[in-house]
Amino acid sequence: GTKETLALYPIFQQSKTPVFLIKKPLLGTHFIRQLQSLASVLVIEDNLLNLHLMKLFFQQLGVRIDCAPTLKEAKEKLETGIHHYYFIFSDIYLPDGSTKELPEYVRKLCRSIGRKTVRVAAITAHASQNEVDQYEQAGFVKVLAKPIRIEDLQKILKRELPHELWRNPFPDEED
Repeated sequence: GTKETLALYPIFQQSKTPVFLIKKPLLGTHFIRQLQSLASVLVIEDNLLNLHLMKLFFQQLGVRIDCAPTLKEAKEKLETGIHHYYFIFSDIYLPDGSTKELPEYVRKLCRSIGRKTVRVAAITAHASQNEVDQYEQAGFVKVLAKPIRIEDLQKILKRELPHELWRNPFPDEED
């Protein structure tokens, strides 16, 4: 696989609003082509800049995402469409509450429709090792520190998304 990284460079126009450019291609086209649009991920994030960056990252990875800025909206999306999602990335602290119980909530929803559990990764800017341990014990498969690196997202997607989404997943890498 390629070892290139995504470089984002802020450009400030007259309004002083940051605009980000992707400096160079990130991944081989094989990974992007093989990951079909069937892969849908829910991203729960209240910070608009972080959400924009996550959208850019997932776009580079060829993954469709759905977004929710609050825990309430996330739960509504999950209740009406849990069958659409293959994975969830969630900020830990949202304006309307903590997502610590989210993995258990998702497990119950999936059980109610007879579906395999959709797994959840936490995203945070401020987590001590004690908090990381607590979130992993609560059922999060991974706790990612901000700023998020696209390589971390790619590793999680390779591990967590169903391999039947690819005809020949990741042929240039060994297990």
